[in-house]
Amino acid sequence: MTSAAGNLLIHPQINPFLFPSTADSSAPLDSSIPMLEKPKVERLAASKRSHSDISFLSLNCNKANYITHAVLNSIVENTDIVLIQEPWYGRIGTNRSDTSTEGNPVFGMVQNRAWSQFIPITFTPLSPRPRVTIYINRNRGDISVAVRSDLFESPDVMAVEIVGPGCHFLVINIYNDDHNQAANILTNAALPDLPTIISGDFNLHHPLWNGDENIPSSPMAEAAIEWMSEKGFILLNDPGLDTFECGGTASVLDLTWCSRPSLIRDWQVRLNLDFASDHLPITWTLTTSDTPPLQPTRQSFVFKPEKQEEWTGHFCSYLSGLDMTYPNFPSPEHLTSLIDKLHDALQIASEKSCLSKPPPEGASLSGPLFTLSSTAPKVESTGEQINPETNHNHNSF
Repeated sequence: MTSAAGNLLIHPQINPFLFPSTADSSAPLDSSIPMLEKPKVERLAASKRSHSDISFLSLNCNKANYITHAVLNSIVENTDIVLIQEPWYGRIGTNRSDTSTEGNPVFGMVQNRAWSQFIPITFTPLSPRPRVTIYINRNRGDISVAVRSDLFESPDVMAVEIVGPGCHFLVINIYNDDHNQAANILTNAALPDLPTIISGDFNLHHPLWNGDENIPSSPMAEAAIEWMSEKGFILLNDPGLDTFECGGTASVLDLTWCSRPSLIRDWQVRLNLDFASDHLPITWTLTTSDTPPLQPTRQSFVFKPEKQEEWTGHFCSYLSGLDMTYPNFPSPEHLTSLIDKLHDALQIASEKSCLSKPPPEGASLSGPLFTLSSTAPKVESTGEQINPETNHNHNSF
């Protein structure tokens, strides 16, 4: 089977990217690797989900061997896809050598017979260490996976295209360090027309996910938000819900974005799963269906904080010229009239002050008109604030 892009769809039990000494998944790890004390792990509770639904976990493992082992061993019964940032990487064996009695050391990452591992780049001894990897549960024989190396060829960003029962989507795993190399790679990518999930350690600060206007924003965060907005992604994080804690400092560094949030449920930062990492695991479930999900059908707008005053001015200016007097107990006709006026005011203010995104070619004219961001302007009128309603637990763009 091949994807639309011509990539071979690889069965999860066949992984051509395994390191040389780990092609046999039953082979034990090098016993010389020092193992720290294993953390206490609370197993992931069995979830009530459809057999075809696909469950995810994303975690920065802080380069620790024992954390990666703890994750893979404890969630195998409940999780289908694991996104790891900063995986452990070290010596996993020795190859025979004609020139050295000690042999040649072989380096790689954690392997587990219950999981098939996919890596971002083809491995060579001179390659930089991969800082992201993805594991697929071998119990999910109904899932086919293709590493989309045509989209990213970086040790810090990887994409896999997944085809399963009633679903076809893209998953991107990212580790972005202080140099923002991975974020720059991501925001310059041309993604395929597929429902897409982007998750990982972004190492960026912004009130959109920190929930605190007093925390300075990272310069790259603004560029990332603008790119996500233009591509139609929605942030699933709850503002202010920390994902990282170290030395008494807590922050929101790990983010999940989705271009089709209606497919995602039960997104959580798992405070009860202690893998001894300084990051907390994030879990969610992708719901599957034989019915194709609805596509966005109308024009949408990208709202920016610096446009708030201009947008508010256009909105209030339009409404000030209308009769907004209604009885205390309005009839259905009164409510319809009010909705139409507010709709027109939103449309006009947004067209005059916001970046617009046209509907996809061939789309119908049904569905919601606006996709509003959590940074959309608040309009003050008669001492009250009107907040554009957003989807629960989602920050929409």
